Amino acid sequence: MSKEFNKIYSLTKIDVLIFTFFLLIIVVPAFFDSEDPYILDEYIALILITLGTIVFVYLFTFVILKRYVYDKKFPPLLLRTIGAIFIIFIVEIIIYSLCFGINNLIKDLNNELFFDLIFTHLIFSSILLGIVLVKQSVSSQIMYLKTESVRKSNELIILKKQMTPHFLFNNLNTLDALMDVDIERAKVYVQRLAHLYQYLLANKDEETVSLDEELTFAKDYSYLINERYGNCYQFNFQYDHIDTRLKYIPTGAIQTLFENIVKHNSASENAPITTNISITKDKIIVKNNIQSKTILSKSFGIGLNNLQTQYELLTNEKIGIQIGSHYSITLPLIDTTH
Repeated sequence: MSKEFNKIYSLTKIDVLIFTFFLLIIVVPAFFDSEDPYILDEYIALILITLGTIVFVYLFTFVILKRYVYDKKFPPLLLRTIGAIFIIFIVEIIIYSLCFGINNLIKDLNNELFFDLIFTHLIFSSILLGIVLVKQSVSSQIMYLKTESVRKSNELIILKKQMTPHFLFNNLNTLDALMDVDIERAKVYVQRLAHLYQYLLANKDEETVSLDEELTFAKDYSYLINERYGNCYQFNFQYDHIDTRLKYIPTGAIQTLFENIVKHNSASENAPITTNISITKDKIIVKNNIQSKTILSKSFGIGLNNLQTQYELLTNEKIGIQIGSHYSITLPLIDTTH
């Protein structure tokens, strides 16, 4: 399953409303049916069947089906479904026997209660499952269209921003200056610049990339900043015992934060902007001191709002922002092992 569709298989308020409405529309009319009133055991049986149906549909759509979409194994899906039905049915029988006793349970089973339970479950489950799956299908289509729209918009904006003559002009000027004073540094600069463009072209169609790739790109990008501005902007990367190949992040997320730091802060070698990039098992924190510019440089449209939109489409997580003596942004990492 694509990461951006995680939320499709998570219980939402709409799903809770569907389950609640289904319970009420089945149970309430039966309670007020004056022409053919339900005796107590029949009414409790109806409640148990309805609740069992809701539990089964929840387990099937938000637990079993979600696991199946990940591993794509049909036999486990079938076994899990049968197991869920069996467990729910046994629980209903136990509750019924506790309410009315074993003798009444045996009598009702002899009166074909068992077959009535199965038939009613099939009808109720088919109706409720159909409603929930239709809702998920519509949500999936909406999510797909939104994701495609944002992806194509981001792709065009990123390419426009990075391939702009202004971007090339700045880097070529820096390269020209390096060639006059240090040819070896100029060669390294060309290599880092080539890596940067290779990364952009290779991942322009991807919503997410591995943290390992993004960090390599971020280090190349910070190197270009250092060569252009000297020690005015300093970047420190800190992480231990983390397999960055198993963690994912929106493409260009760290680059976006670095651009904001340069765009919004005035720095010099005597008063540098120091940025610490700390990575834990589930998040990345980018923290820098603040020296705001009087006049902000022009923005090309990629910023925190756009990055937050990507996170909303990809996960249930949100970007964390803290402003005090330092400016700190927390980006959740996407774990592919779950």
